[in-house]
Amino acid sequence: MRRRPRDFQKTAVYRWERLAGLVAHDDPTNHLNCRAKMSLNEAQELVARIWNGYPTGRFGGGVPVVKAGRRTSKRAGYWLSRHEITLPPWALQVGVVAHEVAHAVAFSHVPITEIASHGPEFVRIRCEIAVAYEGADPERLGAVADDLNIRVASINQLPWRRRV
Repeated sequence: MRRRPRDFQKTAVYRWERLAGLVAHDDPTNHLNCRAKMSLNEAQELVARIWNGYPTGRFGGGVPVVKAGRRTSKRAGYWLSRHEITLPPWALQVGVVAHEVAHAVAFSHVPITEIASHGPEFVRIRCEIAVAYEGADPERLGAVADDLNIRVASINQLPWRRRV
């Protein structure tokens, strides 16, 4: 059985998202004090808009389902086996939702044994989503990624082309 690639830039990617202004600068160790910035329904609508901007992957185009995570959980996540995104209250912000959708898009096209969760392909997708749906400046995203030595896949390294 083939092993999954090491997720060598996970911490740097989380830092990149904070420094580039993609997620709130709330204290990550105290998630319960963060304010929700959207409802679960709004999160589901955002997931659908982003998901539908990419070609259909292994899941036949089905939008990942957004579910409420535990109030006390420190972790949001995309669950490949259930094709769902769980979001505790602190994670109901555009940047966190976009981060989890980027995982869903990546894993719907490339087998999980071939890419790291926060590897160059994920970062490319996250950049595309940030620019298209969050109004991020691509030059700033690139500059912050360069400063943190984050590897970003070129568009030609992705097995599909975005529709939007």
